Amino acid sequence: MGYNEYTYRMKPVVIPGVFYLILNPALLIGLDIYFQIDRLFLFALYGIYGVTAVIIFVIWAIAGSRKIVFDEHSIVLSDLFTKKVFNPNNIQRATFFLSKKKEVVKIRTRDDTTYISDLYIPYQQLLIDMENYIYTYNIRTNLRGQSGNPVERFDGSRDRNRNRDRNRDRNRDDGYDRRIK
Repeated sequence: MGYNEYTYRMKPVVIPGVFYLILNPALLIGLDIYFQIDRLFLFALYGIYGVTAVIIFVIWAIAGSRKIVFDEHSIVLSDLFTKKVFNPNNIQRATFFLSKKKEVVKIRTRDDTTYISDLYIPYQQLLIDMENYIYTYNIRTNLRGQSGNPVERFDGSRDRNRNRDRNRDRNRDDGYDRRIK
């Protein structure tokens, strides 16, 4: 297994922030012109705007520095302030959750639970590296090839439950009364 690095997608974080930073001053100027807002109240609104602009820039800095690195023997999740290192001995279970639009990986250790979403580029390659890491170090998972369990869906249901319900409905229509008289 080689050294692979995946970075965080900035587009879902930047676009709403840019809209806020552009539209909020225009809205405040429009309110001031139309309603003749008191200067003290207007300065309070500009102060709130300034604080939220700083918070948006901090969020952009943290999101821009987020990355996942697959080393030879560990997975490293890092950003501007934190760094988490997952060794094969620390990981208790890796779970893959599926839905129609999303696929999320949950890594559980003794102390922490971490979720990896599709906001990393390229996400499909990240999933392939995650599966290879799981198979290489024989980590407990819900993938069919590894543990024989069906893959869990986002809502917590499983393929096995759906098959059980289908078989129960099939057996119910066979004309035999199963009630004890």
